[in-house]
This record gives sequence, C-alpha cells and structure tokens, in this order.
Amino acid sequence: MTKSTQQTTGRTYGGMSQEERIAQRRQQFLRAGIDVFGTEGFRSVTVRRICKEAKLTDRYFYECCGSIESLLMDVYEHCMQKTLKGVTAHIASQASTKQWQQLIDTILDSFFQEMEDPRVARICMFEADGASEDMHQLYNRYIGKFAQLTIQVSKHYVDDWQLSDEEGDVIGNALIGGVIQVTRNWVLSDYQVPRAVLVSGAGKIFAGMATLFGLTTNKDIQPA
Repeated sequence: MTKSTQQTTGRTYGGMSQEERIAQRRQQFLRAGIDVFGTEGFRSVTVRRICKEAKLTDRYFYECCGSIESLLMDVYEHCMQKTLKGVTAHIASQASTKQWQQLIDTILDSFFQEMEDPRVARICMFEADGASEDMHQLYNRYIGKFAQLTIQVSKHYVDDWQLSDEEGDVIGNALIGGVIQVTRNWVLSDYQVPRAVLVSGAGKIFAGMATLFGLTTNKDIQPA
C-alpha cells in the first residue's frame, strides 16, 4: 500500500481499514438503536445504554452518532428506507398488472409486513413523531414520500387525471394518514387483527378513491 493510499483509507487493523471499522461501528449503533428505541423508547434512553447494547464505548458513540437524537433520526431513516425499498420493489414486481386493486393490496401488505416488527413499528409510528423539530420534519418528509408515491402510482391508472398537484398532495396525505392510524391501532392492540384483514380494510379506502376519481385498469403501471 502506498503512502497516499494509507492517508486516504487509514491504517489497516485486523484486516479492516479505518473506514470499514467506522462503518462497522455505525452498523452496531444502528442495530442497538433499533433494539433499544424499539423496546424502551427514545425518551428514556441514555448514551450509556446504547453503548452497552452496541458493545462499544461512548467515544465511538460520539464519533459515529453525535447525540441520541441524531441516532434516532438515523435509525428512523434506516427503517423507513427499508420499508420504502420493499414497497417500490413490490411495485416493480407488479409492473405488468392491469389490476390496480391487486397492486394496492400488494403495497399495503408489504408496508404492514415491515410494521409487524414491533421495534420498527414503535420507532416509526410513535417514537419519531414529536421527538424534536428536526425529527418531526424528517417524519413528515417520509409521509410526503409515501403520499407522492401513492398518487404517482394512481395516475397511471387514470385516463384523464384532473386533480391539481395541490389536491393530489391533500388526498395522498389523507390516505397515508389513514394507514398510519390503522397501523398505530394495530400495534397498540398487540397485533390482534390478522395482517390480511388490515390489507383488506385499508384497501377498501383506496378502492373508494378509485371509484371517486375514475381509476381504470387499462394501463400498465410503471415502477416509481
């Protein structure tokens, strides 16, 4: 290894570069955050508790995370990115279907499946909202992303889309807000209702939108 490469990548130790060790520690803190925030809650967690779960020192915590709030934001974004990736993958897998309701049910099932992990559900549905102004803004951005995705998918099934962008945002947010409330109730009930029932019930809300705005099934969906 040349001197310039050493300066760029850092000293190799135990077969890992400095960057690889940092990435590994970051993953340890993310996993610890999911476990601790998802079982004990954000407001009661200390740096010491996170470090104990991650099996790392507070020095590494401050290097990797900076603060408990920053870690919560990272954990939330990690969970939501995974959820969004799963949803978009299901959209891609249904790219040739002409059955809009089948597509929506598949998307809902993918979302609820992620929320069946009570740790993820607690972080995404309860702990994140209102934790701080920055966290609140991040939370709302992801609601917006799912709302936009819903309208984006729906547009491909409407022959004459007449809603303004502003109306589309309102409807998308209303639909996603309904899904969030359904999910919260599901979690609080300790998952007493089968996932299939949630998909069927929430799917009927989307079906109502389809009837109201004249969604048809004569177009193929394109992945978002």
